[in-house]
Amino acid sequence: MKKDKKKLKRVDLSPAENAEFQLKIAKIMSRTEWIPVTINKAFNTVIILGTLYFISAIIESLAGKTTFANIFFGIIADFNYKDYALVIFGILGWCYGFSQRKLRMKTIARLSAKNDLLERNINPSKVSSGITTNGKTNKEDKK
Repeated sequence: MKKDKKKLKRVDLSPAENAEFQLKIAKIMSRTEWIPVTINKAFNTVIILGTLYFISAIIESLAGKTTFANIFFGIIADFNYKDYALVIFGILGWCYGFSQRKLRMKTIARLSAKNDLLERNINPSKVSSGITTNGKTNKEDKK
């Protein structure tokens, strides 16, 4: 049994109509934007809670010990696989944060260029806010 496939007609839109269409799509997409944000926040919360758990275990094991020298040399002398795991966990957390920062800056740069184009098509007389393409404040505005 053959399925009938409907062919979609290509519609050529004017730049203003195209900008309005893209704004409608952006509004629809913004409604579902909470899903990856929630997943990201849940992941970050798990990382923070895991870190706090390990820190509380360290503090609990050191409760009642005497000096900083004892703590410092004790850590160096008793460095075992759990300590390696903590160091690796910390480094991975830092790397994750750094990669998320770079991803956020790339996303802002990508979306700001598209947003500028859409805004210019709809209202050419609108003045830009002066924020850079990656979402940072201009150096002249910081003075």
